[in-house]
Amino acid sequence: MCHITWKTETDNGVEESIHLPAVWRICEPCRGHGKHSHAIGAVTSSEWANWDPDERCDYLRGGYDRTCEACRGTGKVLEVDLVAVPDPLRTRYLTHLADERRHVRECESERRMERMMGC
Repeated sequence: MCHITWKTETDNGVEESIHLPAVWRICEPCRGHGKHSHAIGAVTSSEWANWDPDERCDYLRGGYDRTCEACRGTGKVLEVDLVAVPDPLRTRYLTHLADERRHVRECESERRMERMMGC
């Protein structure tokens, strides 16, 4: 059985490593292909019209694709199997994830504000 090691702190500040059950899933960004062209962004119809036939062929053939960062080209990712995690630990882990997401949003907001102020 696969597992992911989650490093966290107890209430009294002691670091602990918890092995959470994990499962392999198809990588969402690349849909299991290991690469994608997300780096160039969306191609509008007007841009497509300006491309010559060779550029269009390259695009459709995957010539603009880059290795997926999420799965490092494997097409799959190891994720915590929340169904298999016991209830008290699942709640604690989900709270941790929510806190992490909130922190990321706060940092992004701060960076946006700094850019608006010319930093």
